[in-house]
Amino acid sequence: MAAKEKAAGVLATPATAETNTEHAYFTADRSEAKQIATIRAQFALRGFEVRDSHVGGWLVSRWGWARHCLDLAELRRLLEQIGGAA
Repeated sequence: MAAKEKAAGVLATPATAETNTEHAYFTADRSEAKQIATIRAQFALRGFEVRDSHVGGWLVSRWGWARHCLDLAELRRLLEQIGGAA
């Protein structure tokens, strides 16, 4: 086996990949998904529901009240307004 070849079944990880542009993309995507999941949990602890909006962003609701947040920054601001830590 040549020095640059990988054995069958070896995954491209940061340690084994020389240049893996997909890794940075998927890591950023997972990071944002994790942030959204954390924010949803913070809202849930305060009795709010956060759903994906069909027009983009999220719909935050509680007891008949609802607010549409277009981006993650707006969602964080709303969480701070209700006493959550973003």
